[in-house]
Amino acid sequence: MQFVAPLFQTCKEVVSVHDILFDTHPQFFPRSAPFTLAPLIRRSAHRASLILTISEYSKRMLMERWGISEERICLTPCAIDPTIFNPGDLSQSRKLVKETYDVEDYILSVGRIEPRKNHQSLVRSYADLKTRGKSLPKLVFVGGKDFGYRELAALIQEKGLEKDVVFLHSVSDVMLPHLYRAALVMAYPSFAEGFGIPPLEAMACGCPVITSGTTALPEVVGDSGWLIDPEKWPTISEALLMAIQDPSGRQERIRKGLVQATQYSWERSAKALLEAYDRLD
Repeated sequence: MQFVAPLFQTCKEVVSVHDILFDTHPQFFPRSAPFTLAPLIRRSAHRASLILTISEYSKRMLMERWGISEERICLTPCAIDPTIFNPGDLSQSRKLVKETYDVEDYILSVGRIEPRKNHQSLVRSYADLKTRGKSLPKLVFVGGKDFGYRELAALIQEKGLEKDVVFLHSVSDVMLPHLYRAALVMAYPSFAEGFGIPPLEAMACGCPVITSGTTALPEVVGDSGWLIDPEKWPTISEALLMAIQDPSGRQERIRKGLVQATQYSWERSAKALLEAYDRLD
């Protein structure tokens, strides 16, 4: 009888870890996450030959908190499709948004309604400006209802803002770029993000951005937006005031935002990925 020895080929594992916010900001995740999700992903990351992640912030957290060596991490940032998210025809977008949603020159917020996105601070800031007698456009929330919706709706009612706030829970991919273009400003005061797609989409559409100066958001927005402290809602009030009352400042941030958005492309991320795979050979 002839025996044939089995052949074994060494496999190299590649793991994508967008972020580890469940570890750095556990207060925004189910209580079970530190005992279920975190150990599983951490074990996979330590076993992998290559880890793909989407921001310098996420890369730094993998190194600092999990002890992953820098040479095992490849940065493949998110991006957007410039054929969809672009300045387009502003007048057409304004007309379409007005006809469809009956809003114009509004403050826009994009993201599912959950505590990490910090919608409540945005509402408190808006209410603060109204109390101070400032003339404000409507506040438009685009995003599905999540586990923070009831609290947000209660706060809006408490502040007497029912007529000032518009919820659009289901927006098509076709309409989203129009909503960005027609907005006065996009406010995204999230407590923590592994990247931050909405600010990038907004900048690419020519909409100035207010966002948090924390986690990955400053690297996405660069110096093109108004950076606020998400823990201090009055900083959002002041940024909103500047966006509304300083047209030249708005135009400068729009110009910078359009340039900043070009720094992120799927072609660049794909090239970085291919180069990382080549290193595995």
